[in-house]
Amino acid sequence: MRLGVYEAFQQALIHLKAERFDEAAGALYLAASTWPRSAELWYLAGCLEERAGKAGAAADCYRKALAADPEHRGARENLSQMALGLFRLGLAREAEGAIDLAAAAYGEALHLAPGHAEAAERLKRLARQRIGEAALEPLAEGYLGSLRAELLDAEARMIGPLAQGGQPAQAGMRALRTLAIGWPSEADWHNAQTLAARLFSGAIEHHLGQNQLDQARALLAQVMPWVGEEAALVRLRTVLVQRYRLQAEARRRSGDRAGAMAAFCSLLALTPESGEAKTALEALLAEGLAVAREAEARARTAEAKGDMEAAVAAYEAAAAAAPDPDPHLAAMTTARYRAYSSPRSSLLWPGIGRVDVANEGALLVVVAPERPRKRWALVSFLREHVVFDDGYEHFWTTSIHWESREICRILLELGYDLHVINTQAPAPAKPERYDVVFTGPPELLRLAAAIPKEAVKIGLLTGSSPDFQDAAEAARIAALQARRPGPYAAKRTVGKEGMFAGIEAADRCLLIGNAQTLSTFPERYRAKIEPIRVSASPLAYIKPAADLVPKEREFLWYFGHGAVLKGLDLLLEIFSRQDTWTLNVVGLVLDEPDFLALYGSELLRHKRIRFHGHLRGNSPELARIHRRSVAFVAPSASEGMSNACATCMTAGLYPILSRTTGIDLPGGLGIYLETCSIEEIEAAIRRVHAMEADALARDIGAIQAYAQGAFGRAAYASEMRRRLSEIIAGG
Repeated sequence: MRLGVYEAFQQALIHLKAERFDEAAGALYLAASTWPRSAELWYLAGCLEERAGKAGAAADCYRKALAADPEHRGARENLSQMALGLFRLGLAREAEGAIDLAAAAYGEALHLAPGHAEAAERLKRLARQRIGEAALEPLAEGYLGSLRAELLDAEARMIGPLAQGGQPAQAGMRALRTLAIGWPSEADWHNAQTLAARLFSGAIEHHLGQNQLDQARALLAQVMPWVGEEAALVRLRTVLVQRYRLQAEARRRSGDRAGAMAAFCSLLALTPESGEAKTALEALLAEGLAVAREAEARARTAEAKGDMEAAVAAYEAAAAAAPDPDPHLAAMTTARYRAYSSPRSSLLWPGIGRVDVANEGALLVVVAPERPRKRWALVSFLREHVVFDDGYEHFWTTSIHWESREICRILLELGYDLHVINTQAPAPAKPERYDVVFTGPPELLRLAAAIPKEAVKIGLLTGSSPDFQDAAEAARIAALQARRPGPYAAKRTVGKEGMFAGIEAADRCLLIGNAQTLSTFPERYRAKIEPIRVSASPLAYIKPAADLVPKEREFLWYFGHGAVLKGLDLLLEIFSRQDTWTLNVVGLVLDEPDFLALYGSELLRHKRIRFHGHLRGNSPELARIHRRSVAFVAPSASEGMSNACATCMTAGLYPILSRTTGIDLPGGLGIYLETCSIEEIEAAIRRVHAMEADALARDIGAIQAYAQGAFGRAAYASEMRRRLSEIIAGG
């Protein structure tokens, strides 16, 4: 039984944002204790304990991190810094003449860094000083032993009154402080452990009786090294189960959906048999998603009307309500959104110069003021991303956000001023005489009244043919229900209305995909559809040559919506029945409570499956996943051209992917999945896991170099500019 990665990281982040440091530490500490080989979890737990001022508990976590990974730099450095601080404190106390306090500080420094020679020498000298300067060097160790025994007896005499006076915690701390003097013998350790266990047990019972759960957990964290982890963890689970049950109910009653979800997730991880917690969590997920979608609809309506204040409030409500918000659903920060929605502003765009931006309700007008002759283009796509620079937060997610801005920048560069609206937004009330129209094919029909007959009409297709994708998802759902009966609704149904008529109305269409993607469309339309490559999302960390084949050899599933269409159920079936391979899951799975009802146990609680939620390209956690992973597995049934796969290849991961991802692999490298059967996927994973490291590193390096050229943003901009120029010139 362990806290899953989702609970450890996502819940800890929620608690940290609310400055509930003790709760964040508790979640990570329990997860690390029940998953002992995770050095990073031990390290993070130590950081939180240290931030809370609990040096002893922090040091214990850092030592466990080093036990799991002796090369963990952060844990080693933090322990060294703590030991150095205690040693300096000892020097200061010694200079003040406070010999007992100095000895205690040196002893604690030695406990953190046993090889601290200077602390050891000073502690010996102080011990000799306490029993007389005439002591001979050969007798120093014996004298030190006597001193320990005297101190232990003296402390024991002081502990009795404290414990009887209702101060068991202070008494326990005194018992532990005796161990900071000198080097305890085995008998001393045993005596101190027994004493500490008895006293802390009394303190914990007292706090539990008063429902003081934070105090009980804090004491348990301190006493674990002395009473044995297994016994302490049993008590810790008791404390946390009681706490999370109370928290979940209180937060649900108060309307704090995010806090209640975090508490129910923790409770479910601790007590998987709790049907009440599972039902409550599923209800909260569904409720949050419904509220978020309703708020998003309000935001879109307000934006279309030009009421930007209402749009800001609705976007923020959507982000707060969503259980794991999609990047396009999450609100932009208020400051940025209001800057974007201001009536007029001026931007400096590469390759163009300064442009003026006017926000006229649902219409964004972008003009290069120096042009003597005006030509106009109408773009109906993703208006909200157009005016931001490369540092914009949503450009770290799926590439279509950046691509929407880049298409507008290219049209400006080609000499066109712009009217930009969102898909489904009203047509401009007073349209210009447009020379170019760029949008999805169905929009060409909806906006027909505003489009001059002579305008060059360019359609953008972002996925496979609707008929193909809908059939592919239906087949995957049928196979799922044959394996594991239970309700699951299609998540990636493509709207067919107007799609093929819109393709007919377009002069040309650009398809984000390859020849395989093009083959999914009816043959009569293919002559006017031109495939174009996707751009990879940017990453804060790209694996260097030396790290392409990590010793962990973990695997990654990295997608957004549509867990079944993207084959996550197949991977959970494979990884949940073995103890050799590790799967990291990154995606928007919490948007699918029906999928969680079928696979929640595997996803959240299996020891070889780690769920991380949604992560952007600049996430430190995504960088850590890439460092540990050797390959990504993408058994998707339908794509245009997968941005996720392009991004993983760029990062330096070996591809195991279906041909329907739309990705062309460089000759002979990587693995194509022909049928995406469980047996075929499992065989591919086994093959990669067993490959010789040098050959695997060589192949990954070649794939990464190809991906960085083929799917780079510069390559996308160059190809899109060439295609648009050719289409406009031929129109």
